[in-house]
Amino acid sequence: MQLFARPHDPLPQEITELTGLDMAETRLITAIHSNQALARQLLEAPEMLYAFLVVGRLVLTSPLANTVLDYLQQQTSMGEAEVASLRQHTLSFGAAVAELIGSYLAGGDAEVGEELDGLRRQVENAFQQLAGTATAVAVPAGAEVVMETALTAVQLRMMQLAVTMLLRLPGLSEHAFAQALPSLRACPLPDVAALQRRLRETQPDEYLTFSLAEVALLYQASQVLGMVLTSHLFDELLMASSVPGVAETFNDESTPYVQLICGLIEDFVEFVQDNFDDEPLIEAARTETAALADLLV
Repeated sequence: MQLFARPHDPLPQEITELTGLDMAETRLITAIHSNQALARQLLEAPEMLYAFLVVGRLVLTSPLANTVLDYLQQQTSMGEAEVASLRQHTLSFGAAVAELIGSYLAGGDAEVGEELDGLRRQVENAFQQLAGTATAVAVPAGAEVVMETALTAVQLRMMQLAVTMLLRLPGLSEHAFAQALPSLRACPLPDVAALQRRLRETQPDEYLTFSLAEVALLYQASQVLGMVLTSHLFDELLMASSVPGVAETFNDESTPYVQLICGLIEDFVEFVQDNFDDEPLIEAARTETAALADLLV
């Protein structure tokens, strides 16, 4: 998925134009974990699987591979030699499978086979010309990735505002709710500041990865934002022109946008609770957030 982490870079744009492969298609293929799912992919969109294998092998021979292989080594007990061996095996196996699927797609038709060869050469040429422009997205070091996503512009804005709120509101309001924010256990200030920087440098539709601690932070921060937007503290927020993004995002006619942001918050909270509800970090954040809400009563 590293290739499509920054979908507006020249290389991923060219690959999508040539093959139709993008982040969404890549997610579907990497989610295949059974023979039944693989058979369905071969029946419904074998050309995408072929493109995925061709592109995947080229990614492993490009600068983008370094980030992926470094992360693999961090998360396992494998040494450099083992990782290098695995990479070589993946390249060989991928080539063999791509050839098989190419033969399946051609079905003995020489003209179709030539078209597939032509497509492969176009993709290889794109990598030769544009691989140097590809930008790898760093994976958080020392923490297991539990969520990966590409945020829309509005989703990104919601998360940016949520983490900014944690940092700025205590200095803008003397209300007990605001003053309690620095003590939230799921939102230690150094982590909030680090995540704020990462989100600020992120572009819409850019691939992001999050650790469980970051998910817990966003889970709590988004609920804090939702409570502020639906309480009397919102008036103080509107006057806080010093908070980045607030003056541009909210104004006297911002009610529909507030409703949209609150809807995104509800969706994100539901997603976290559906997927991480048994995690102690999330459970603790939920309990703490409920107690925080009582301060607004």
